[in-house]
Amino acid sequence: MDTRAYGLDGAVGAAFLGLLWPRLREAWPVAVGGAALAAVAIPLTPPGVPVLVAGLAVLPTLVKR
Repeated sequence: MDTRAYGLDGAVGAAFLGLLWPRLREAWPVAVGGAALAAVAIPLTPPGVPVLVAGLAVLPTLVKR
């Protein structure tokens, strides 16, 4: 992977996903839901808010427990 083409953000994101991969095997629906919520919120909200909105994806899991 050429890090100059993707920049430092791409390398950091790939490393973070590598660290989370074992946990994502269990909770991939929550990860997909959070990504979908964030993708919808990006054009509609100011910077930083999509991350908070993505956190709402975990609520159904917490309510079930």
